[in-house]
Amino acid sequence: MEMERQSINKNKFNNKSSLRWLSLLCCFLFFFNNTLTAQNESYELFGVVIDKYTQEPLTGANVIQISKDFNGVATDIEGLFSLRIDSFPAKFRIQYLGYEDYVLEIFSGYKDEHIIEMTPSVTTLPSATVTDKVIPDTVFNEGYSVVDYAFHDNYIFLLGYKNVIEKYTLIALDQNDKIFKTLTLDDRRPVELFKSCSDELFLITEINAHKIELTEYGLRFRDQYKISDFDAYVNPCVVSTKDHVVFNTYYYQGQAMEYNVFNNVGIENKNRIAFIEDGPNIERLFEDAGVKKPWSGDNWEVNTTGEIAELRNSPYELEGMMKIFYPKLYAPLFCKGDNFILFDHQNNQIDLLSPQGELLKRVATNYPDNKKWKKKIYFDPKIQKAHTSFHTQWGEEICPINLETGEVGEGILLDMAFIEKVKAWNGYLYFIYKDRFRNEYNNRLYKIPLNTN
Repeated sequence: MEMERQSINKNKFNNKSSLRWLSLLCCFLFFFNNTLTAQNESYELFGVVIDKYTQEPLTGANVIQISKDFNGVATDIEGLFSLRIDSFPAKFRIQYLGYEDYVLEIFSGYKDEHIIEMTPSVTTLPSATVTDKVIPDTVFNEGYSVVDYAFHDNYIFLLGYKNVIEKYTLIALDQNDKIFKTLTLDDRRPVELFKSCSDELFLITEINAHKIELTEYGLRFRDQYKISDFDAYVNPCVVSTKDHVVFNTYYYQGQAMEYNVFNNVGIENKNRIAFIEDGPNIERLFEDAGVKKPWSGDNWEVNTTGEIAELRNSPYELEGMMKIFYPKLYAPLFCKGDNFILFDHQNNQIDLLSPQGELLKRVATNYPDNKKWKKKIYFDPKIQKAHTSFHTQWGEEICPINLETGEVGEGILLDMAFIEKVKAWNGYLYFIYKDRFRNEYNNRLYKIPLNTN
C-alpha cells in the first residue's frame, strides 16, 4: 500500500479537471452560447463507454440514436465517442457484445459529457461451445457468507457471517478445506483480512488492526495497532525476503512509481531498484493542475517550484472522469526466490531484479496491448507461476504467462461474471462469487485448477 504523501490541492485540481476533458476531446467538443433549436443549430454529444465494474474503456461499442435515420457511431480505442444531435429530446441505445444494452435519453444540451457504465451480461454459454469451460469447486459451504479470505501457514482464513444478523466469525480451514478453528468476533466490526509482506495476518477494523495467531488451542489476537500507526509502519511494505523488504511509492497522482529495497536490519541501506512513469500523462497533468513547467531541467530536481513538488508528491486520489483519463500505473512486483520479478506494463517488459537493483533478466511481452486485458496479474507464491486474464463474451479467460519468454499460453474459460478478490495459490485460482440469480445472496469461496504449463 502507498506511503502517506502530501496531497495535491484538491480544489485547484478539481477546478482544472474539465480542462483535461477538453484537451483529450477537443476534436469532439462544440460549445454554444445560444439556446439550441432543431431548425438552425445542432449539439455535439460526447462521452465515454466503460465497464461498470472494471472501469475499463470498451472499444467498438455501438452508440445508436433511436430515430428514423438510426444515426450512430462506434467508440474509439479509449472508449470515447462523439455524435451530432439536431433536435431534442433524443434517445440512444449503447450496445456491446457480452454486455446489457444501455439506453440514454437526453432532453436538452445542459450536459457536455456522459459516462456510460455498461453491465456485463451473465448469459449461459451454449452447450455446444463449453468444452474448454472449467467448473469451479466450492471451497467452503457451511452457511456462511464469505466477506474476505487469506492464505497463511498452509491454512485458509475466512472472514464471514451467518444470516441477516451479520455476526462475524473468523474461520481457519485446514489443507482439506475443513474447519480447524473458529473465533466469534462479538462486537468487532471487521473490514477485511490483511496479510503483510512479512507473512503476518491481521484483522482490520475501522479503528484497529489485530494480529491473528493460530495455535492448537484456537484462534486469538496477539497484538493490536491503531489504524493510523498500522497504515504508516506496516502497510507500505510490498514484499519481503529473508534479508530484504520492498516498499513502493506513487507520485504525480499515480502516474509515476518507484520501488525501494531496504535491508531487514535497518532502513539506512535504501536502494531504488525500479522507477516507472507515464511521461505523456504527467505532461497533461501539469496542464490540468494549472502548474507551469520549467523551461528546462528535470521535474525531479530539488530546485523545482513548490507547486511542482506538491504535484509530484501527490498520491492517487482521482475520481470520476479524471480516474478514467489518469489510470493508476499497474506494475506489480513479487518475490521470485531471493530476487524480485517486476511486471512493467508501462514498457511491456518483465524484469528479474536482484535485491541490489541489478537487472538479471528482461523479456518483452505484448499482452498489455490486448484491449481485452483486465490489467491483473495473479502470481502464485507457492509454485512461482504467473497468470493474467482477459475479458471474453461470457466471462474471462485465465492464461499462464511464460516468465522465460514473456508469452501468454492457452487459457481456461471461466464463465462467471462479478468474481471478486481473486488470488492464485498452490496451483489454484481462488475467488469469491455471489450468484445473483438464486434466492440466497451469500458470497461463496470457489477455486479452479490453473493451467500451469
